[in-house]
Amino acid sequence: RDVSIRLLELDPRAHDARWDRVLPALFRWFGEGLPRRWPGAALGRIRALVGHDHPAFRSCPELFPVSIRPYAWYVRVASPDAFIRHVASVLESRLASSEASHFSGEVVLDRFRDAIAVTLRNGRISDVRKVESRGRLQATSTFPHETFVSLLTCHRSMSDLEAAYPDCLASTPVRHVIDAMFPKGPSHIW
Repeated sequence: RDVSIRLLELDPRAHDARWDRVLPALFRWFGEGLPRRWPGAALGRIRALVGHDHPAFRSCPELFPVSIRPYAWYVRVASPDAFIRHVASVLESRLASSEASHFSGEVVLDRFRDAIAVTLRNGRISDVRKVESRGRLQATSTFPHETFVSLLTCHRSMSDLEAAYPDCLASTPVRHVIDAMFPKGPSHIW
């Protein structure tokens, strides 16, 4: 019998709870306790389906000999400019805790077909609007095809996109603003 773990958490209130102490005991329980609970059931494999960034993998890599990295997302955002307006308070809080906290200026996120201009005043978003593409040489950042959605959803960082797509670029003055507003996050939330 295979066991799939979909949620794996430590109670932060538990005294001295550490992954390197808890996981070996949990795996022992699966090996010894599972057959007692379900007689005749032999333990096959244990799969932890909790996301490749889960702290358990870093704490006890010897317990997870095979790691499957996520392949890809296919997400559509019908109106990225409206989405940015909708999450503006989150973006502003990210900016407030970064080196770009007092940035004033325009960040143009050029998607080649069109662009999104985000105007900031002292680290606060004052305007978000769809504008015509300014072209690679005049935009502060460029995102071919649907690459911008990976940044918008924090699935990939600007550095990840630049490494994979030569046309993904961000100019130096706004690079830190983009990094602050759209930090890469875990793609599997536990």
